[in-house]
Amino acid sequence: MELGQISLTRDGQTLLLHHGTVYRVNEFEPFERGVRADQTGSIAWGDGDWSGAEWRTGGDIRLKLGIHTSSWSDLMNAWWPLDAACAPVRTGPEVEIRWNAAGTEYLMYARPRGARLKNERGRTGKAWVEARFACPDPAIYSAEEHSVEMGMLHRIGGTSIPFTVPLTLYSIVDDGEADLVNAGPSPARLLLRIDGPATRPYITLATPTGAQVLFLDTVLGEGEWLDIDTATKSVVLNGSISRLRDAWGDWPLLTGSGLIRFQAETYEPDARLTVRWRDTY
Repeated sequence: MELGQISLTRDGQTLLLHHGTVYRVNEFEPFERGVRADQTGSIAWGDGDWSGAEWRTGGDIRLKLGIHTSSWSDLMNAWWPLDAACAPVRTGPEVEIRWNAAGTEYLMYARPRGARLKNERGRTGKAWVEARFACPDPAIYSAEEHSVEMGMLHRIGGTSIPFTVPLTLYSIVDDGEADLVNAGPSPARLLLRIDGPATRPYITLATPTGAQVLFLDTVLGEGEWLDIDTATKSVVLNGSISRLRDAWGDWPLLTGSGLIRFQAETYEPDARLTVRWRDTY
């Protein structure tokens, strides 16, 4: 692939790997995927093999680069931050790998599998590095995160006036709806945050293929909130308490475009819904 700007972000620190720095990327392959089957093996009663449902395996990223400095000490000063970025993930978040290709910036979440420094020319300030990253999540995302915020569904207007010719003034949506677009071909997870007060809220995502409705059988007071991840199917109250048992219905995923709507058993003007997502490839 044509190599653009590549960066590794870990614990809030970003390391740039591109021309203009001491790092020169020679090989970067973020697209390797395998296939796994839930059930494999020979068919004892017939010809051929049996394979059940199949899925993508996690991603495997190969990164090869050169470090170009003018002295041994400068080489070491360039190696240590790269070595730290490639150290095993313990309890913190995964490393974000971002790269630019053809004007679009992409993102993957990775776990480093070590880096090797080949320093045969180290005394001249130059060396080669080989690193690998495993990506438990095989999806590639847009580096840009999209976000919309709305209140509960609220309509204005909608009065019929008895003129000689029947006339109806249709209501219009004042709040509570938003158009979402996922530019990638794979379903996108939605990260939802509901800020109370809200009584038994529910969220509808309408797409050309149908509607998905997620119901939350819970009551949020003022100052309380729910964080919902529609891919991992998690519902967390106030940042720490699982309320998964309160969720039923669909877990909306966005393919292409869709209209999202925020409603509840009773209308609350101060309730808010925040939706975040990334284009998913």
